Amino acid sequence: MPDGPRILVPLRVLEGESLATGLATFLAPASVVVLGYYVVPEQTPPGQARMEFEELGQSKLDEVTDLFADDVETRLVFTRGEAQTVDRVADELDCEAYLIANPAPTVERVLVPLHPDVDIDHVARVVAPLVAGRDVEVTLFRAVSEDTDSSAEAAAEDPLVADARATLLDGGVSSDRISAAVVATDDPISDTADVAADHDAVVMGERTPSLRSFVFGEESDRVADRSLGPVVVVRREKMERGETT
Repeated sequence: MPDGPRILVPLRVLEGESLATGLATFLAPASVVVLGYYVVPEQTPPGQARMEFEELGQSKLDEVTDLFADDVETRLVFTRGEAQTVDRVADELDCEAYLIANPAPTVERVLVPLHPDVDIDHVARVVAPLVAGRDVEVTLFRAVSEDTDSSAEAAAEDPLVADARATLLDGGVSSDRISAAVVATDDPISDTADVAADHDAVVMGERTPSLRSFVFGEESDRVADRSLGPVVVVRREKMERGETT
């Protein structure tokens, strides 16, 4: 059984949402929990929806789990709140990350955006088992203000890049598989999404909710929407989430 990070894979299985084989292969080192969920219409009691669709939903879940070489855990939920359900199940099962499952036929290049508000070591500890010993390249990416040095030398000396690189190396990732880029920008979301479009997947840390995230949506969702690729969102540590609440 995998001993990597515990990752929740939420899928609207009754609406035909599934995983590409290449993305399942990328997640193979993780301990995967596939969450099949159905958002129940207001006029339909969740219990009634379960009675009508549970058998079909479970068969769709089984199709997803067949993509994995090892056994994976599953949950089937009928709910009225999508985001709340993902958070609740992730908390209950101690998942360190969850997947925004956009298509990815293969995963050979992974982008890891770095931000000072995110626990970089925690993110890198999730990334390392997914790429160590595999034919996967990792790009550590920093979007900085326009008055900041964004040269190659700056990328090498950036403390966030250095910390992430050290954790990846400690986790068994080969140094020749790690590169770094620092880009000066006034629109970090757009630039991150542009760079992500040249990669097969993104692994990024969850940031503390802000007024901007409530108005425009979570950063990870915006990157996923713009880059059209899968995003593994590394959740904040339990204590930090509790303090925020």
